[in-house]
Amino acid sequence: MGGAPAHSLRLRDPLPPSRPPALPPSRLPPGPGEAAGGSGAVDRPAGWRARRGGVLPPHERGRRDRGAAASARVRRVGRGAAPHGPEAVGGRWRSPPLPARRGPRYKATVERSGRELSEIGPSVTSAELPVEEPVRRLIGRLGLGSLDGSELSSHPGRNDNWSGVTDTGAAVFVKKLRGGSGESLRRYRRIMAFERMAGDAPAAVPHPELLGGDEENRLLAFALLDDVRSGSELAADDGFGPELAHTAGRTLAALHRMPHRADALPRPDPHPFPPTEDLRELPLHVYLGATGAFLQAWGLLQRDRPLLGALERLRASEDGRFDVPVHGDLRLDQFLVADGRLYLSDWEEFRLGDPARDIGAFAGEWLHRAVLRIPVDGDAGEPLAGALTHEQVVARGSRELGRVVPLVASFWQGYREGGGPVAGDPGLAERATAYAGWHLIDRLIASTRENGRLSAIVRAAAGIGRTAVLDPGGFVSTVGFGEAA
Repeated sequence: MGGAPAHSLRLRDPLPPSRPPALPPSRLPPGPGEAAGGSGAVDRPAGWRARRGGVLPPHERGRRDRGAAASARVRRVGRGAAPHGPEAVGGRWRSPPLPARRGPRYKATVERSGRELSEIGPSVTSAELPVEEPVRRLIGRLGLGSLDGSELSSHPGRNDNWSGVTDTGAAVFVKKLRGGSGESLRRYRRIMAFERMAGDAPAAVPHPELLGGDEENRLLAFALLDDVRSGSELAADDGFGPELAHTAGRTLAALHRMPHRADALPRPDPHPFPPTEDLRELPLHVYLGATGAFLQAWGLLQRDRPLLGALERLRASEDGRFDVPVHGDLRLDQFLVADGRLYLSDWEEFRLGDPARDIGAFAGEWLHRAVLRIPVDGDAGEPLAGALTHEQVVARGSRELGRVVPLVASFWQGYREGGGPVAGDPGLAERATAYAGWHLIDRLIASTRENGRLSAIVRAAAGIGRTAVLDPGGFVSTVGFGEAA
């Protein structure tokens, strides 16, 4: 992305990673005006931020202590940067997975990527799925019987889950929120906040019925929908048409105008994305466990000053200005269709915020799918092939974009007809376009979780996202948010 003008879709790659640098926890190179000891380093507290590229002199390399360095941050990921802490396996090097405890700004993206990759695999059968004791207690306390001996299944995802029919005939879906204790508790309470708001307007937003929860064990029990298909499954089969998109728009409008009490979400809970602080200074614990593709992507983003400035302005536009209930993690697989009815699910990122986030995420989902269907010569065999020019993207993608933009336009029409806050917010469509662009960049980051290098087509998608972030006003109609929708 570099410093290319907004109309350009060229992306520049950093040099391939070399060897992993090590950043000791408390002995870092001296800053300007600081005297160094005989070793050429000075003692610093663990929270000190490394601001000079994160690569130490040769005499400091090879030392590592992740625990005490967890709060240090790496200023820049660029030339010579590589995943730190690889493990030798069968004579080859591999980067370890990201640590379980991660900063909140990047956590959701990483877990989302893992979830989407895992969804390719089959669900787990009851023979491989023991029912945990807290799950038994919750089901019993709710008077639903027992899942022991039932035919259970578990679907790949961000959280542990069990679904089946109890011995009393109740069809249930139980979810256990994974993650650190603090973060999982916040997600649990966001779900409960949504349920309290939805209780005041039960017909406003169709969603799976919550049967009960266990805050201590981060467990939630829902009524199991029968013969359900997700929006992403329908999209893959070309079954997510304009009518369903129109309904999705009306559903989202109902969420955004849902009445809420002032004490429903008493604490400020700003959305973690775009992670502008991390784009300036990457947390060290993320850097230490990152893949080569992640560092490559982050290096591209960190050097793109126009993009960083635009993302910071986009985030700043939300501060203190919007108190609309938003989903916060809207994707096609959060829409569920059962018995001819559309439901919206997964409220872990629910909060008050800018409605443009959800609107833009819906459009971004379709734009991302469209770009990934553009054939790219040599993409599979040459991950570092030259980035596509603007003309090539337009020529190869016009058909795919022409297929999905009417769906976004139908969604936008449904949103407007459903009473979404459009009339009183003249900048809504423009901000939504910028968030659609961010969604494409976020997909670039998510794609790096399991990949060694970035593919040309993923970089091209992020390039399209970049143009939308930098000049959202020029792409409102192109995305599908025009007044004629």
